[in-house]
Amino acid sequence: MAAELFPDRNRPLILAHRGYSARNPENTMIAFRDAVNAGAHGIELDVQLADTGEIMVFHDYELARTTGAAGKLADTSYTALHELDAGGGEHIPLLTDILNEFGKSILYDIEIKHESIRPTGIEEALVSLIEARGLERNVV
Repeated sequence: MAAELFPDRNRPLILAHRGYSARNPENTMIAFRDAVNAGAHGIELDVQLADTGEIMVFHDYELARTTGAAGKLADTSYTALHELDAGGGEHIPLLTDILNEFGKSILYDIEIKHESIRPTGIEEALVSLIEARGLERNVV
């Protein structure tokens, strides 16, 4: 028999896809805050590595759709990414920003975005962040 996902939570679970993206720029701090304030039990978000190794919260491989910038997130440094406007003056957040702000108060559905088959280390880095914060029971 399969274990129930998040067994200590009431049902139904509400996970806000890319935050409250109907009202805010997707995958931004304001979208996640708004989702939690609206009553979501958790958030779905997408992560990938910046060229400099930071785990960034961003859906597309290309930067253009949400930031207007040319290029791919994986080929861009954290410093350059942090300067981009992801909509409404919001920045592309680091995963650590989100985990630090919400901690164990919410659930996380984290999707790893990775365009290549070559190993990047994102899986190991992600597990380390989750374990260091004791969030194993909060993350799928």
